[in-house]
Amino acid sequence: MKFLLLFVFLLLNSFSTAQMRIYPIVITNGIFSDTLFFGLDVNATNGIDQPLGEFELPPAPPTEIFDVRFIGDGLNPPVAIGQGLKKDFRPSDTVNIVDTIHHRIKYQLGTGTSLTFIWSNIDVRINMNLQDVFGGVLLNQNLSGSGTFVLPANLNGLTQLNFNVVYDFVLPVELTAFVSTTFGNSVRLKWTTQSELNNTGFDVERKKSIESSWIRAGFVEGIGTSTQSNEYEFTDRNLQSGSYNYRLKQTDVNGNYEYHYLSEAIQINLPESFDLTQNYPNPFNPSTMINYNLPYDGKTVLRIFDQSGKEIRTIVNEFQTAGYYSVNFNAGNLSSGIYFYTLTSGDLVITKKMTLIK
Repeated sequence: MKFLLLFVFLLLNSFSTAQMRIYPIVITNGIFSDTLFFGLDVNATNGIDQPLGEFELPPAPPTEIFDVRFIGDGLNPPVAIGQGLKKDFRPSDTVNIVDTIHHRIKYQLGTGTSLTFIWSNIDVRINMNLQDVFGGVLLNQNLSGSGTFVLPANLNGLTQLNFNVVYDFVLPVELTAFVSTTFGNSVRLKWTTQSELNNTGFDVERKKSIESSWIRAGFVEGIGTSTQSNEYEFTDRNLQSGSYNYRLKQTDVNGNYEYHYLSEAIQINLPESFDLTQNYPNPFNPSTMINYNLPYDGKTVLRIFDQSGKEIRTIVNEFQTAGYYSVNFNAGNLSSGIYFYTLTSGDLVITKKMTLIK
């Protein structure tokens, strides 16, 4: 039983997104178990969607074999799905849905003596209801949250059950704009909300367009609850050249979240000129960041000098390709004073001053 609950938990956390909300429910006769998957998908229809893993099952096995499946006559409006499905997803938009979706479950106990339903971590915005085929006269069981339910012995003679799922996915935050601008190797993101309900905030996530994994670039705290328009801003700095995608992960106080995607990829081009920026922070103690741009490939050297012109340290001394670079300079073993840092690449040289205060 613990294994089944863990299995359900992992599946739930693997599949729940804004465009695809898929939930498993484990059904067992005490000897054998099966899993039915239901939910919403922007690409789903009320029929059989093979790209989403919906496939018509073969005819029911002999009566002594345990079997459970969704069948078509539970749909509203009716859509025939032949011998039944293990997965039954319904259409929705990518953001909001407030609706009751009807399924029908057909089963046979096999050699077991009872039918047990197991579910875990169902989203608080989902309410599931299990009914007998007589309109809930004999059975009207809520299956929300997490738990198990054993079909009463006096109903074991049933072979079909109505399974109704109420979805209430109205976004707690309504975005009216999500735009970007680039300057150098930085991206400034701005977005506007029309209203907010229990909004904890926004994780800003990015990924290179050629990669599959998203990383967290930062977090912007939300207003909480507001009926007024609010504007937000986040700047992602010191990016390497390439194409990037961005999205916002908006989370409410209950831990529910939705994704909002920037419509187009952002392109960070190679630098147009050789440049060495002022170190930051400055004055510093004991560490500071030094950024520089290389428009061409070449041997690059970054050195630190004291006021007398004596070289204190060489930070970079290698061949580097064109792009944007950041290095950390730690002056923990140096005394307070004025220092100079010089960047050399080919015939190009830039020198700037920095101040160490301890």
